[in-house]
Amino acid sequence: MNANRIILNSKVRGVALVEFALISAMFFALIAAVFDFSYLLYINLTMQHAVREGARVAAVHGDYSTAIARIQDQSMGLWTTLSPTVSIAVVNANGGVTTLPPKSSGVSADIIVLTVNCSSTLMTGFIAAFFPNGIYSFSVSTTIRNE
Repeated sequence: MNANRIILNSKVRGVALVEFALISAMFFALIAAVFDFSYLLYINLTMQHAVREGARVAAVHGDYSTAIARIQDQSMGLWTTLSPTVSIAVVNANGGVTTLPPKSSGVSADIIVLTVNCSSTLMTGFIAAFFPNGIYSFSVSTTIRNE
């Protein structure tokens, strides 16, 4: 009777170990996904805020180099890791689109469109497999009207 109980207990312990191994792998994959997607959301929202501030500076000061410097300042250190490209365009009252010349913010009623394209590597390899080349590419844009 005692020998049967020992065999039964060792089988139960083995089953519990296998169940733990299966469940813990899925749990750690879920935790990795939460970290990666939280980081992606953070960099996207941070860059959106930085671009909004840059567009405001471009409209107020009329200098896109100052606007880009403001974006770099407001990106909280992400600027160097994301290797972004910036484009600034002006939509005039007639609907024509031109690039913003240096030291100019256009005229009253023009709309300044500031776009930043970024790409970031993911933190974990598990989630990176779901993105092309393991890189998350995104674009943030904002518009502001000259008054």
